[in-house]
Amino acid sequence: MDIFDDIPDLNGPARKKIRKKPKAAKDQVPVRAVVYKAPRCPKCGVKRPNITRTMPPVGRLEVRYHECQNCGYTFKSITE
Repeated sequence: MDIFDDIPDLNGPARKKIRKKPKAAKDQVPVRAVVYKAPRCPKCGVKRPNITRTMPPVGRLEVRYHECQNCGYTFKSITE
């Protein structure tokens, strides 16, 4: 028996180990999150106009052609 057995531990309870996030490999590109908002008709403001045509993506860009079901206005949107 030690003379210090009756003294409480001053270090407190054992600490939990903090896990570090794994680092991405150097050759990996971080992914960006993009919030998609449905386009509105620029003429009358109606939500969700009909998509009439979608062009094949060029790189990371995608072009869509829309037609408003309310006023018939046609326009295009470009998404990344």
